[in-house]
Amino acid sequence: GLHHLNVNGAEVPTATSGMAALSSITATIRVFVPYEGKHIEATLEVPNLNINEQKPINIHVKSIGTEPISELYANIRILDNEKEIKRFESKKTSLNQGESKTIEALLSAIGFKQGIYKAEAVIFFDGQEKILEKEFLVGDLIVDILNYTDTLIEKRINKFYITIESKWNNKIETIFAEVSLSQQNKEILSTSTSSTQLEPWETKKIEAFLDLYKINAGEYDIKIILNYAEKQSIKTGKTLVVEEPKEISTLATIIIIIVLLTSLAWYLLIKKQKRKNAKKPKNNR
Repeated sequence: GLHHLNVNGAEVPTATSGMAALSSITATIRVFVPYEGKHIEATLEVPNLNINEQKPINIHVKSIGTEPISELYANIRILDNEKEIKRFESKKTSLNQGESKTIEALLSAIGFKQGIYKAEAVIFFDGQEKILEKEFLVGDLIVDILNYTDTLIEKRINKFYITIESKWNNKIETIFAEVSLSQQNKEILSTSTSSTQLEPWETKKIEAFLDLYKINAGEYDIKIILNYAEKQSIKTGKTLVVEEPKEISTLATIIIIIVLLTSLAWYLLIKKQKRKNAKKPKNNR
């Protein structure tokens, strides 16, 4: 195993009188002692990919025992919700004592659907085995509309937010949304967002502006069309337009403040007068 040794060094003071600053240093020495027999350490590297793509799975192995390994290979299973859907094997290799290698196996997503999968690699070496697991994503050129603004205010320009999520393992260079508001199957207004980009698997909030100066309060139908890479994602639903909040005029605000301050002043004055009356001595007859 791995062992740590700390080495400390300090300056020796000279035989002179007075005070002096002395320096010191500490260094850590790491020593790995091989395990007795045949042992390996290994890591599994599984890439995200898109449907119908092929990419290599890499398994990094190192011999950490005292004996060399004459035969080593991996049996790899692909699981979808713990159900095996594919199985394949890597090429066989060997490892000298202390040697490191990367063994490769080709992962094909032909026939896969978009989603989360798990790779399970069983590494066999001279009658022993080691199991590694890792989840990975298979993407499709789809952008989901996760959420949108469902409450707006009449008689003003509103920001309309749309939350979108890419299911693609590549960057989407251009994407924008068209938004329309309608009632009783009659379109009342429409607008669109500016164009943006989406990184692989990114979730992003985009915005449009809805001019509701001529729109009255009520429930309206909303339609959102995402445009990207010659494809579209469409979401329909409802949004509520509410009345504009009533604003208190500046004069009314000033009057309310004056009334409150006057009431507070009278309260404090009366309280002070009561305290004075309570302190006056009573006349004894």
